[in-house]
Amino acid sequence: MGQLFDYSCVCCLPRGFHQVHILHLLDSKYIQIICRNLTQRQSRLMDRRKNAEELLKWKKILDAEEARVYKLEKKALKGKQIKI
Repeated sequence: MGQLFDYSCVCCLPRGFHQVHILHLLDSKYIQIICRNLTQRQSRLMDRRKNAEELLKWKKILDAEEARVYKLEKKALKGKQIKI
């Protein structure tokens, strides 16, 4: 999966802002801190998404297995009722 946003560290600010004006107002170190924080936030968000997707996949597998087991149990009980 690709990045959620394609911002380089030189211009971490969303489009639509007057980037040139803002870059003149902000110190280069401050911009680097913002970029690092946004990159870390993006990484954590992507990790959370991956974990959530894996949990949903696992749940889907377990739900399908539970449905198969339920059918087998139902079939087994039906067979017992016929023999009685």
